[in-house]
Amino acid sequence: MKVKHSIETEPAECDMLYDMVTSVCLAAYPSTEAQTEALMSAKMVFKTKLDEYVARAFAVGQRVGKNKADTKDSAMYEATAM
Repeated sequence: MKVKHSIETEPAECDMLYDMVTSVCLAAYPSTEAQTEALMSAKMVFKTKLDEYVARAFAVGQRVGKNKADTKDSAMYEATAM
């Protein structure tokens, strides 16, 4: 048996992440150190935004799954809510 979960972004979400990455990568920096600092800072912002999208998708999937779950499956969804 194979269980597959997937997440798809909306075009606006994808565009926002793409713009975030390209603006940092294509910017001119006065030094290698400044570039490295900007990239590391942007990495954290990118990760935070990506984590928000994943958490939102997981919450939606959890609600849908819990509504369609049998008794055995419901215990799994309640365990993840803690």
